[in-house]
Amino acid sequence: MQSGIKCYIIGVKWDEVGSVHNLSTETNMLIGEYRHTIDPKKRLSMPAKFREEMGKKVVATRGLENCLFVYPIKEWKEKVEKIMRLPMGQADSRGFSRFMLAGAVETEVDSLGRILIPDFLRDFAKLKGTVAVIGVGERVEIWDTKAWDAYKKKVEKQSLGRSALRKEPEFSGIKGLSRLYNKKQLMNAFEEFFVLTSEFLYYRFL
Repeated sequence: MQSGIKCYIIGVKWDEVGSVHNLSTETNMLIGEYRHTIDPKKRLSMPAKFREEMGKKVVATRGLENCLFVYPIKEWKEKVEKIMRLPMGQADSRGFSRFMLAGAVETEVDSLGRILIPDFLRDFAKLKGTVAVIGVGERVEIWDTKAWDAYKKKVEKQSLGRSALRKEPEFSGIKGLSRLYNKKQLMNAFEEFFVLTSEFLYYRFL
Protein backbone atom coordinates (compact mmCIF):
# COMPACT_ATOMS: atom_id res chain seq x y z
CA MET A 1 0.00 0.00 0.00
CA GLN A 2 1.18 3.54 -0.68
CA SER A 3 2.11 5.83 2.19
CA GLY A 4 -0.51 8.46 2.96
CA ILE A 5 -3.55 6.32 2.29
CA LYS A 6 -6.22 6.99 4.93
CA CYS A 7 -8.49 4.30 6.30
CA TYR A 8 -11.27 4.52 8.90
CA ILE A 9 -12.61 1.91 11.27
CA ILE A 10 -14.92 2.28 14.24
CA GLY A 11 -13.21 4.21 17.02
CA VAL A 12 -9.76 4.32 15.35
CA LYS A 13 -8.33 6.55 12.63
CA TRP A 14 -5.44 5.42 10.43
CA ASP A 15 -3.67 8.49 9.00
CA GLU A 16 -0.89 6.49 7.43
CA VAL A 17 -0.24 2.79 7.27
CA GLY A 18 1.38 1.83 10.57
CA SER A 19 0.34 5.06 12.33
CA VAL A 20 -2.71 4.76 14.57
CA HIS A 21 -4.37 7.49 16.67
CA ASN A 22 -7.20 6.86 19.12
CA LEU A 23 -10.15 9.10 18.54
CA SER A 24 -11.42 11.03 21.53
CA THR A 25 -14.53 9.45 22.99
CA GLU A 26 -17.36 11.87 22.29
CA THR A 27 -20.30 9.57 22.86
CA ASN A 28 -21.95 10.25 26.21
CA MET A 29 -22.32 7.25 28.49
CA LEU A 30 -25.36 8.12 30.54
CA ILE A 31 -26.53 4.80 31.93
CA GLY A 32 -28.15 3.46 35.08
CA GLU A 33 -31.26 4.01 37.20
CA TYR A 34 -31.50 6.20 40.29
CA ARG A 35 -34.17 7.51 42.65
CA HIS A 36 -33.87 11.18 43.63
CA THR A 37 -36.23 13.69 45.25
CA ILE A 38 -37.42 17.04 43.89
CA ASP A 39 -36.93 19.60 46.66
CA PRO A 40 -39.43 22.33 47.66
CA LYS A 41 -37.68 24.78 45.29
CA LYS A 42 -38.39 22.46 42.33
CA ARG A 43 -34.75 21.39 42.00
CA LEU A 44 -33.63 17.87 41.21
CA SER A 45 -30.16 16.58 41.99
CA MET A 46 -28.58 14.71 39.10
CA PRO A 47 -26.72 11.47 39.92
CA ALA A 48 -23.03 12.12 40.52
CA LYS A 49 -22.07 9.78 37.66
CA PHE A 50 -24.09 11.91 35.22
CA ARG A 51 -22.73 15.33 36.13
CA GLU A 52 -19.41 15.23 34.29
CA GLU A 53 -21.06 14.03 31.09
CA MET A 54 -23.85 16.61 31.29
CA GLY A 55 -21.68 19.66 31.86
CA LYS A 56 -22.72 23.02 33.31
CA LYS A 57 -25.90 23.46 31.25
CA VAL A 58 -28.57 21.07 30.00
CA VAL A 59 -31.82 21.23 28.06
CA ALA A 60 -34.97 19.65 29.47
CA THR A 61 -38.01 19.00 27.30
CA ARG A 62 -41.13 16.87 27.03
CA GLY A 63 -40.35 13.27 26.16
CA LEU A 64 -42.29 10.26 24.98
CA GLU A 65 -44.35 8.07 27.36
CA ASN A 66 -44.94 11.16 29.52
CA CYS A 67 -41.41 11.42 30.87
CA LEU A 68 -38.90 14.26 30.51
CA PHE A 69 -35.84 14.17 28.28
CA VAL A 70 -32.71 15.95 29.52
CA TYR A 71 -29.85 16.50 27.05
CA PRO A 72 -26.33 17.85 27.42
CA ILE A 73 -26.06 21.05 25.35
CA LYS A 74 -23.94 19.42 22.64
CA GLU A 75 -26.36 16.53 22.19
CA TRP A 76 -29.33 18.90 22.14
CA LYS A 77 -27.83 21.01 19.36
CA GLU A 78 -27.36 17.87 17.27
CA LYS A 79 -30.98 16.84 17.90
CA VAL A 80 -32.25 20.28 16.90
CA GLU A 81 -30.30 20.12 13.64
CA LYS A 82 -31.92 16.78 12.83
CA ILE A 83 -35.39 18.03 13.78
CA MET A 84 -34.94 21.04 11.52
CA ARG A 85 -34.30 18.65 8.62
CA LEU A 86 -37.70 17.00 9.05
CA PRO A 87 -40.07 17.73 6.12
CA MET A 88 -42.19 20.65 7.35
CA GLY A 89 -44.79 19.89 4.70
CA GLN A 90 -45.92 16.90 6.76
CA ALA A 91 -48.24 17.46 9.70
CA ASP A 92 -46.56 14.76 11.80
CA SER A 93 -43.18 16.40 11.37
CA ARG A 94 -44.53 19.83 12.32
CA GLY A 95 -46.25 18.36 15.35
CA PHE A 96 -43.14 16.55 16.51
CA SER A 97 -40.89 19.62 16.16
CA ARG A 98 -43.41 21.72 18.10
CA PHE A 99 -43.71 19.08 20.79
CA MET A 100 -39.95 18.82 21.30
CA LEU A 101 -38.85 22.41 20.77
CA ALA A 102 -41.67 24.49 22.24
CA GLY A 103 -41.43 22.66 25.55
CA ALA A 104 -37.62 22.85 25.79
CA VAL A 105 -35.88 24.92 28.45
CA GLU A 106 -32.19 25.50 29.05
CA THR A 107 -31.19 25.21 32.68
CA GLU A 108 -27.92 25.43 34.57
CA VAL A 109 -26.50 22.64 36.69
CA ASP A 110 -25.55 24.24 40.01
CA SER A 111 -22.51 23.44 42.16
CA LEU A 112 -24.45 20.64 43.89
CA GLY A 113 -25.49 19.05 40.59
CA ARG A 114 -29.10 20.25 40.76
CA ILE A 115 -31.32 21.42 37.90
CA LEU A 116 -34.51 23.46 38.11
CA ILE A 117 -37.58 21.80 36.61
CA PRO A 118 -40.30 24.28 35.53
CA ASP A 119 -43.87 23.72 36.66
CA PHE A 120 -45.20 22.93 33.17
CA LEU A 121 -42.65 20.13 32.72
CA ARG A 122 -43.29 18.71 36.19
CA ASP A 123 -47.03 18.75 35.45
CA PHE A 124 -46.50 17.08 32.07
CA ALA A 125 -44.56 14.17 33.61
CA LYS A 126 -46.61 14.17 36.84
CA LEU A 127 -43.47 14.51 38.93
CA LYS A 128 -43.90 14.75 42.69
CA GLY A 129 -41.47 13.92 45.47
CA THR A 130 -39.24 11.00 44.55
CA VAL A 131 -38.67 10.42 40.84
CA ALA A 132 -36.78 7.91 38.71
CA VAL A 133 -33.72 9.30 36.93
CA ILE A 134 -32.42 6.99 34.22
CA GLY A 135 -29.57 7.21 31.74
CA VAL A 136 -30.35 6.27 28.15
CA GLY A 137 -27.06 6.70 26.33
CA GLU A 138 -26.97 10.30 25.15
CA ARG A 139 -29.79 11.62 27.34
CA VAL A 140 -31.31 11.38 30.79
CA GLU A 141 -34.99 10.60 31.34
CA ILE A 142 -36.97 11.67 34.39
CA TRP A 143 -40.04 9.60 35.26
CA ASP A 144 -42.71 9.46 37.88
CA THR A 145 -41.62 6.42 39.90
CA LYS A 146 -44.95 4.60 39.60
CA ALA A 147 -45.07 5.23 35.85
CA TRP A 148 -41.49 3.97 35.44
CA ASP A 149 -42.11 0.82 37.48
CA ALA A 150 -45.28 0.11 35.48
CA TYR A 151 -43.42 0.70 32.21
CA LYS A 152 -40.64 -1.73 33.21
CA LYS A 153 -43.17 -4.43 34.09
CA LYS A 154 -44.93 -3.90 30.78
CA VAL A 155 -41.67 -4.23 28.82
CA GLU A 156 -40.67 -7.33 30.80
CA LYS A 157 -44.06 -8.92 30.13
CA GLN A 158 -43.79 -8.20 26.42
CA SER A 159 -40.28 -9.63 26.39
CA LEU A 160 -41.45 -12.83 28.08
CA GLY A 161 -44.29 -13.12 25.58
CA ARG A 162 -41.92 -12.80 22.63
CA SER A 163 -39.62 -15.35 24.23
CA ALA A 164 -42.48 -17.83 24.53
CA LEU A 165 -43.39 -17.34 20.88
CA ARG A 166 -39.81 -18.06 19.82
CA LYS A 167 -39.54 -21.20 21.94
CA GLU A 168 -42.97 -22.70 21.22
CA PRO A 169 -43.78 -23.20 17.50
CA GLU A 170 -47.45 -23.87 18.33
CA PHE A 171 -47.73 -20.28 19.53
CA SER A 172 -46.70 -18.77 16.22
CA GLY A 173 -49.08 -16.82 13.98
CA ILE A 174 -52.46 -15.29 14.82
CA LYS A 175 -53.91 -18.60 16.05
CA GLY A 176 -50.93 -19.07 18.33
CA LEU A 177 -51.29 -15.55 19.70
CA SER A 178 -54.98 -16.16 20.42
CA ARG A 179 -53.94 -19.10 22.61
CA LEU A 180 -51.68 -16.84 24.67
CA TYR A 181 -53.81 -13.68 24.84
CA ASN A 182 -57.51 -12.81 24.83
CA LYS A 183 -59.07 -10.52 22.21
CA LYS A 184 -58.73 -7.36 24.28
CA GLN A 185 -55.04 -8.02 24.95
CA LEU A 186 -54.42 -8.62 21.26
CA MET A 187 -56.17 -5.37 20.29
CA ASN A 188 -54.09 -3.46 22.85
CA ALA A 189 -50.94 -5.08 21.51
CA PHE A 190 -51.75 -4.07 17.93
CA GLU A 191 -52.49 -0.50 19.04
CA GLU A 192 -49.16 -0.36 20.86
CA PHE A 193 -47.45 -1.67 17.72
CA PHE A 194 -48.79 1.24 15.68
CA VAL A 195 -47.71 3.71 18.38
CA LEU A 196 -44.21 2.23 18.45
CA THR A 197 -44.08 2.36 14.65
CA SER A 198 -44.96 6.05 14.75
CA GLU A 199 -42.28 6.70 17.37
CA PHE A 200 -39.75 4.83 15.24
CA LEU A 201 -40.53 7.06 12.27
CA TYR A 202 -39.90 10.08 14.46
CA TYR A 203 -36.62 8.71 15.74
CA ARG A 204 -35.28 7.81 12.33
CA PHE A 205 -34.03 11.38 12.30
CA LEU A 206 -33.01 11.40 15.99
